[in-house]
Amino acid sequence: MNYNYLFPFEKIKKGSRIVLYGGGLVGREYIRQIREKDYCEILYIVDRNCESICGSLDIDVFPPEKLLDKDFDCVVIASYWYADSIWLDLKAMKIPMTKVVSAFRLGLKPFASSGEDVAVAMIFKLLGKEKFSYIDVGANDPYKGSNTAYLYLNGCRGIDVEANPDIIDALRKERADNIVVNVGVGVQNGILPYYMFENNAFNTFSETVANAYQNGGKRFAGIRKIPVLTLFDIIEQYANGTWPEFLQIDIEGFDYEVLAGCDFSESGAPTVICTEASDRDIEQMNTMLDRKGYIPFHKTINNMIYLRKEVGRIISRNAGAISGFQSEQV
Repeated sequence: MNYNYLFPFEKIKKGSRIVLYGGGLVGREYIRQIREKDYCEILYIVDRNCESICGSLDIDVFPPEKLLDKDFDCVVIASYWYADSIWLDLKAMKIPMTKVVSAFRLGLKPFASSGEDVAVAMIFKLLGKEKFSYIDVGANDPYKGSNTAYLYLNGCRGIDVEANPDIIDALRKERADNIVVNVGVGVQNGILPYYMFENNAFNTFSETVANAYQNGGKRFAGIRKIPVLTLFDIIEQYANGTWPEFLQIDIEGFDYEVLAGCDFSESGAPTVICTEASDRDIEQMNTMLDRKGYIPFHKTINNMIYLRKEVGRIISRNAGAISGFQSEQV
């Protein structure tokens, strides 16, 4: 039988107890090859979209957190397009890299904490776009942990919105071709207290979130008064009223409220949204964005990537064929 993706037999000792990360075409081809040679034992599969895959395979499928049990010899990355994203997931879970095997080249050098930038780039590539517009709400550092740095370096352009005045100069220097806006984003215009921490990734306009961070040991740095605009007004003022194709939003505690207040009914609505989404709040976010025309597509450790429903089927057909990730609902 001919295969599109060859299992990395040469990197794995015969008889090993392995886990496959990815239940799409790559994972399924790996299963057939392993069984043909009776080469090693597949303990189970992990996939961010495990619920949609369960039942379609005769092997147990779990969410990636199952790997924290660490009762295996190695994890085999069974995805071509998302190999880097998976590698970052495994690294974040502190899986020893000596136990991670990939047949695919790693090293796209994403900046995002869990490969969200590479995932978004691949989504647009499946839509035939190498370059696209974006708005990054809560941009923070121009590189460290950025979900848009990789996109910018690969020719995408857009708007960076950041409330912290201490890093605006760095953003303007490193994103010279972008519009950089030094405001907060909220449900209404005004001036709000901005709770700042020594690690500015935790800065927030939410007193509740700020208190939780302090109770969790985060070092508090002080409060500043910062102008706040609605996302609608930012789009009106800086994007001529037309949504960029990709909306990245991470504003520590206000993501849901801001997105809930957005009007995505126009044809110019973002094709893709990436937002912070904890496991505790994910159902509420999914329900709200479903009403606005979006489906959840790819979950990382801290974020969920959503697609417009009208492009979801296109992406699902292509991604399901080549990546090992499938839309949860399409």
